[in-house]
Amino acid sequence: GVGDEGQSADQQLQIGLQLIQQSYSRRVEELSREVEHWKRVAQHHKQTEGQTREELQKANNRTQEMQRQLNEKNQEVASLAEARNVALNQIATLKKHAAQLQSFKKNISNMLQADTGLEGLNTVNVQGMLDTLPTMDSTFSSTLTSPAIDAFGARGTGTGGGPTPYFNGSDPGFGGGGSGYAGGG
Repeated sequence: GVGDEGQSADQQLQIGLQLIQQSYSRRVEELSREVEHWKRVAQHHKQTEGQTREELQKANNRTQEMQRQLNEKNQEVASLAEARNVALNQIATLKKHAAQLQSFKKNISNMLQADTGLEGLNTVNVQGMLDTLPTMDSTFSSTLTSPAIDAFGARGTGTGGGPTPYFNGSDPGFGGGGSGYAGGG
């Protein structure tokens, strides 16, 4: 009796401890698997974060390169617009000079026709030379327009058909109309 009960109690205690030990071992395995799972999740997030940072850095580098290229193109456009304005101003000046020369040619031609004091010159030869000179319209027919450059705001152009070198459109040169030649026109 009593020995059986004592042995039985010890066996029951032993069985109980084994059950507790097995339950504890299962719980440790479950928690270990859960820890491993969260370690893999954390590792995946680290890799994703690293890839995202790398992609962000590449995008930032591309943005900086594109900004640099944009700045270069803007400088190029500004330079071309400035060169265009210089060329337009030179053309306007040349047209003005051509008009003055045309007026001078006309004055000489008129003087030859009137035969006023040009003794000793062969008026036919001089008149023939004058007639072979090109007219202003045929010499300066280019206008150098460029909508692409105009879009960036060409500076220094007047509201008319070309650049005006002075704010009021005045001509500080020969006074226009050939008045600076042969007695004022």
